[in-house]
Amino acid sequence: MKNVDDLYSLTPVQQSMLAHALGGGDTGTLVEQLTCTIEGPLEVDRFERAWQATVARHDVLRTCFLWDGLKEPLQVVRSEVSLSCKVDDLRQFSSEDQTARYLGLRQADQHRGFDLTQAPLMRLQLMRMEDDRWRLLWTCHHLILDGLSVPLVFRDAMMAYAAGGQGDEEASQPSSGQPRTKFR
Repeated sequence: MKNVDDLYSLTPVQQSMLAHALGGGDTGTLVEQLTCTIEGPLEVDRFERAWQATVARHDVLRTCFLWDGLKEPLQVVRSEVSLSCKVDDLRQFSSEDQTARYLGLRQADQHRGFDLTQAPLMRLQLMRMEDDRWRLLWTCHHLILDGLSVPLVFRDAMMAYAAGGQGDEEASQPSSGQPRTKFR
């Protein structure tokens, strides 16, 4: 098979989540979202490279699910996937309009759903609020990440950003010239 690193059976919890997802329930119930404010200079290309390096490093971020015509559903770890980051510039709007737009985008993204047969099962969206202030919305499916693993992956992505977007696991903590994140 092309673009496949590995195949795994689903855990019992994943089987239950997949059944729920395929049962046509609320698409937002199996969605994890992390949102934060990034203050300071942000290089968008470097940010995207850092996240792509993080996806390359973690098999679970390249995982999708197949079930059609199979006796049992499978997790498929893709060799390569492309992660895009949508960027919206909201600087022309008032603070109140920015907040309303952000909240609307967040809610819409939570209920947008995922094609579980296509990796990555996550999305990134950056919203520029001011010259040196951004909002990040990271949405992923609960089949691949839970509330405990989301901050660990986020930390890896930020370390990759500090390393120049290359994913150097030995990177130091961000220096004073690096953006700071605040979770809200």
